[in-house]
Amino acid sequence: MSSNLSMFYQKNGITVRNLSRDLLCLSKGEVMTSIAEYTERFCVSRWTIQTAIQFLLENECMQIEKHGPKGTLIVDLNREKLWKYADLKPLVGFAPPPSTYIHDSLYTGLAAAVAKTDLPVNLGYMVPASLRIDSLNSGRCHFVITSRLAAELFLEKYPEISVALILEGAKYTVPYRLYARKGRTPKVEDGTRVGIYNEAIEQSYLTERLCQGKNVIRKYGNYHGCLELLAKGEIDVLVQRGDIDKYPLQECAYCELTDLGVDQEVVLPVILCSQNDYGVEVLLKKMLDVEYIASIQKEVLDGSRAPSYY
Repeated sequence: MSSNLSMFYQKNGITVRNLSRDLLCLSKGEVMTSIAEYTERFCVSRWTIQTAIQFLLENECMQIEKHGPKGTLIVDLNREKLWKYADLKPLVGFAPPPSTYIHDSLYTGLAAAVAKTDLPVNLGYMVPASLRIDSLNSGRCHFVITSRLAAELFLEKYPEISVALILEGAKYTVPYRLYARKGRTPKVEDGTRVGIYNEAIEQSYLTERLCQGKNVIRKYGNYHGCLELLAKGEIDVLVQRGDIDKYPLQECAYCELTDLGVDQEVVLPVILCSQNDYGVEVLLKKMLDVEYIASIQKEVLDGSRAPSYY
């Protein structure tokens, strides 16, 4: 196949894909975006847009009526076929592993909200948040769930990634605390041995905030490695979420980190998308009911609903 012919098929395929994603955001009776606007948005010719529309019509993905200056009206949509041509089946997302009841309740809310739509979501789990964001940036998934703090800290590094949804009223986790080894006061001062998780965005950021202006000894490790260092007394303090009930944290004195002023950003979940993945952000905004997610999560946390998700 010649390079020109290959580019021809590629351009037409991408246009069909993007057009399908836009159509999934529409309902019967709504007006399609004009061909003129699509030529600007997709940077293709009118002929390419018309060819893509004709392809979707011939494959029975939609029925339309043309109304001259009033635009083209959607008469019917075959959403099952549109999902196929949108290349979003499944719509893959990455979230932290469900290690706490807050996660269980959040994913129950998300699953319930997805069940009200035809979004073909497949949710996987990955830690830390930096790896989820790397996966999103490299195109290995369509969206990720993080805390608002993690998003704010990482988005400068990835200008193509944006916050698609702020899940107001929902919870991602509980605030972090500063834990001290057994027999020590939770305080950071000169000479303190501090544990820092490799690649953990929030934990490393909060730890460095506490260490500002102090001559501390930093010891790096993964999640379990740092807990072991604390248990053995090889570090003096460790920043950790307040809902982790694991040895040696039960025996440790702790203090809250409210004075750092980021508790709300730690607690609030957000959904991130890549601007390079056309239409995904709009689809999620259109189809996911944030208030419903938060209300279902609250029911689970209150004990009036059992956790149930993917």
